[in-house]
Amino acid sequence: MTDRTYENLPTLIGELKRSAIDAYMKSQGWHIDDGNKYHLGDNYVTRPGEDGQGGGDWSWSGFWDIGNEGQDAKWRAAFDSVRSNIDSTLKKWLDLPDTATLLADDIEQMRQANRLLSFSPSGGTGGGNIPGYLQGINSNLHAMSGTTIATFKAEFLLQLEKAIGGHHGITVILGGALAATNEIWIRARKTVADIVGETQKALDAYANGGGISWEVVLQVAGYAVEGVGLFATGGASTALKGAGQGLKILTDTTTKKGEKATTPSLDYEGLMKGLGKALDDLSNAIKAEEDALAENLTTNIGKVRADQSSYDLKRPALLDISDDSQANIIIITRALVDEITRTYLPLIADDLDSARSQAYLATYEAYRDGSIGRGYNGISSEFSDFQWILIDLIRDLSWETRNGAKTLELAIEDIGRADTDAEDALEAHHRKVKEGSGATPWD
Repeated sequence: MTDRTYENLPTLIGELKRSAIDAYMKSQGWHIDDGNKYHLGDNYVTRPGEDGQGGGDWSWSGFWDIGNEGQDAKWRAAFDSVRSNIDSTLKKWLDLPDTATLLADDIEQMRQANRLLSFSPSGGTGGGNIPGYLQGINSNLHAMSGTTIATFKAEFLLQLEKAIGGHHGITVILGGALAATNEIWIRARKTVADIVGETQKALDAYANGGGISWEVVLQVAGYAVEGVGLFATGGASTALKGAGQGLKILTDTTTKKGEKATTPSLDYEGLMKGLGKALDDLSNAIKAEEDALAENLTTNIGKVRADQSSYDLKRPALLDISDDSQANIIIITRALVDEITRTYLPLIADDLDSARSQAYLATYEAYRDGSIGRGYNGISSEFSDFQWILIDLIRDLSWETRNGAKTLELAIEDIGRADTDAEDALEAHHRKVKEGSGATPWD
């Protein structure tokens, strides 16, 4: 017996077609003869091969020749009708998302973004480097003072952890949605194979007069939550930190594990109709899981929009300085300040840029026939909306971090220098950054 896997579906469908034709002939009063023919009285019709193809050649075993009288055409057409019915029922299920080649890479991309933004080994990843850089900044803050510095500290440097923690939380939600989608399609593919295999087994039993049974578990049911848990290892309390704690990890759906497809009546007509009904049940179960994921993404988009300041720090006032006369900056230990402006902040910006790139590459690729689940695009719209908010948030914070460091460095260099007619480095930098990052997370 062929293993019930999606990869074996062509073989399973061939076996299904043969068993369906066997059962059809049984329903018409025919019996399987020697394994290669059906017989009814002195009439014989050849049986299809194991791949479900061929068959339908009529013959007569009586003492005189009564002629074919179109019998070959009649039975071949009947067999083709059975095969065509199966093909039309299964056609839309033959090209389901291939998780091995599509979603696996995307999940890993989002996992890397999650790692880069992480403050501790959680969410299935190790901690990133950013917490160490922030610790270095905090340790050196005493090396400078003044009202300009106080504002930069209060409104930006000391808020970085909150914002990055919020971005990390968004990667947990997005990564969970990808991992859940992956689990759903792994199990959808297996359930299709189970439906085909179980229907074939029941039709075969009907055709051969054996005990008939039929039972298929809709394996996708409950696996949106299961998939989310695979990404957010340890649950919400450990996966979400800082501002991200306001986000909501999916914990429940309307379907439960172990939910079964509708059991058909155990005869030829019932089993053939049951094949389509079971696939409809599977589609509805996929939709229920995808609906839960889409609603969760929409809910979290609303939470982020309602608490923008926790994810999107306002533009540092420091960036508006174009001359040292506009700044009140007192440098106590220049070497420690240089560590902040030339090392820690640029390294944070680098890691933010890397996280943004990884999040950008984590695309949703779970397209299928438009009548399955939530339709051709699945949760693509909701996922993409949240993904672009994250990408723009990280892009803006990276830009502010890098250019804030540069502005502070140039302002310190400009302190005490006489103004000239020529544009100095701080003025040139201010002209470059005055229009902002260009990121628009809330549009």
